[in-house]
Amino acid sequence: MTFTASEDCAQGSAFTFDGTTFKATSISFTQTANVTDISDLSIAAGGFRKYAPACLVDKGECSVDFIGSDLPTVGAEGAISFSKAGVSGNAVCKSASITCAVGELIKGQASFMLMEAS
Repeated sequence: MTFTASEDCAQGSAFTFDGTTFKATSISFTQTANVTDISDLSIAAGGFRKYAPACLVDKGECSVDFIGSDLPTVGAEGAISFSKAGVSGNAVCKSASITCAVGELIKGQASFMLMEAS
């Protein structure tokens, strides 16, 4: 049986942030509904909360696992790109960490908040 790469295959893609290309092993993007809880005390116990569209919205969040010790600076803003998912624009680094273990490659993890250009 032969496997032929398709558009759904992540292989051959690059992840970059602020001019650095990471040796990514896993990338995830998350978007959530931007709503505000407008529940009040008139709702009976056991009732359902009420929501309304939020006044401000988030573009989403991205997390990347990678090989290497080059960590993005937490709080840094820069261009972000992951061509396979059609993601490009600006982001701010929310968190970054590395893991060093016996007999293993150094591995890192970083998360980013996607944002409009400033």
